[in-house]
Amino acid sequence: MEHLASTTWSDVDRTQHSSRIIDYLDLLRSQPPFQRMKERTFEWMLEAGPEQILDVGCGTGADVIDLAERLKASGTARVVGVDRSRDLVTEARSRADAADLSVSVEFRTADATDLDFPDATFDAVRTDRVLQHLDQPEQGLLEMIRVTRPGGRVVISDVDHGGLMVDCSHPMLMQRIHHFVEAALTHPWIGRRLPVMFRDAGLSDLRVDVQVAYLSFEFITQMVGLSEVMTGMTQAGVFTKREAGALAEDLNSRGASGRWYAGIPVFIVHGRTVAS
Repeated sequence: MEHLASTTWSDVDRTQHSSRIIDYLDLLRSQPPFQRMKERTFEWMLEAGPEQILDVGCGTGADVIDLAERLKASGTARVVGVDRSRDLVTEARSRADAADLSVSVEFRTADATDLDFPDATFDAVRTDRVLQHLDQPEQGLLEMIRVTRPGGRVVISDVDHGGLMVDCSHPMLMQRIHHFVEAALTHPWIGRRLPVMFRDAGLSDLRVDVQVAYLSFEFITQMVGLSEVMTGMTQAGVFTKREAGALAEDLNSRGASGRWYAGIPVFIVHGRTVAS
């Protein structure tokens, strides 16, 4: 259950499992559905040839490095990544140094709801799967807008856990897992809220792309921890041992026979700040 707990993501450095979280982020980024979604955010970010880019909640810095490699080298091009975790920022700096980039890259430790940058610093700002973990996601969006120049772009992608889909023979038991997972997250339905949040914040040129990310059985079992979820729910009294055993047997059988399907919707939203 470590990766499903909101407390893990809100304070990575205190979990003592930062290496496991780094592995999780790398595996997630390697999944083709999430690669396609990142491509859409990069496409919208880079439309107008920005030179000053901010990635909020940069994690291992992989997206910052990718964006830097796509920018044309110039004397003013810069990509900045911020993350609340010092461990992740350290990892990001190490990876950027190894990448030998021609574009200026910088990493800082910062809170997404209190960014340490002057107003209108960046041409484009993005964040990916971060707002769901914030106590105040609206404040996080407002901070992104504040540090974006007039007419600049804000792009956010986030998961809607309320739309989790898992094909199984025990749908009512699976529904209990849905509720259990949602209860462990700060804002599990943030995905569907993003379009209205953008509109309420005064952003224009709104674009919304909703994609379903396929979650492989290997990903669920290895990194999300299916057995840990089942054990935790049984201990919490959500399942009886018999119910947990029946559901686990069904899911494991589907995974082994290739009859597995699980997916989750991801909202990708684009907006422009008010031009001066």
